[in-house]
Order: sequence, then C-alpha cells, then structure tokens
Amino acid sequence: MDFFQQIGNTLSEVASIGVVLACAVLWLRRRSGWLLLALIGELGSFACRIGLMLAPKLYSDMPLLRVLWPLNACIFAIGLLGYAWFETSSANTREGSPS
Repeated sequence: MDFFQQIGNTLSEVASIGVVLACAVLWLRRRSGWLLLALIGELGSFACRIGLMLAPKLYSDMPLLRVLWPLNACIFAIGLLGYAWFETSSANTREGSPS
C-alpha cells in the first residue's frame, strides 16, 4: 500500500468516526428514531470499513459482505433524510412557520 492510499484510508476512518459522533450527539439531544436509524446505519458502514481493512480476503470470499456496506449506507441515508424531513417539518409546525 502506498503512502497516499494509506492517507486516504486514514482520512476515511476519521470522517466515519466524525459522522458516528455527530449522529450520537444529535440522537442524545433529540432522541429521534430517525437519528437512531442513521446512527445504526453509519455504525454498520464503519464496521464494514474496519472489516475490509483488517480482513480484505473475507470480502472476496463472501460476496454477501459486499452488499452489507452499501445497504448500511442506505440505512444511514434513509435515517438522516427521515430526520431532516419529518423532524424539521414538525418543528416548523410547532413554531407556526409556513412549510
């Protein structure tokens, strides 16, 4: 593995940890089911990323694992979109702002 690939992998791990922490902080403040779904999806993606780093051969031996990473990314995206759509629209309704 060359230097730039190692830097890229490290930055990817740091970014994923940042997203997990951001979801956790939001969930602790809002206790939204949508945020919990996003947190679970991002934790799953992070686990897949770590698994690929520690055991890359496992991903070539078990094709099902290659489906889990994008599936977790979709779970994260659905959770975040649900939070953005439903939680912010209900906040606007409570404040009396037009939608």
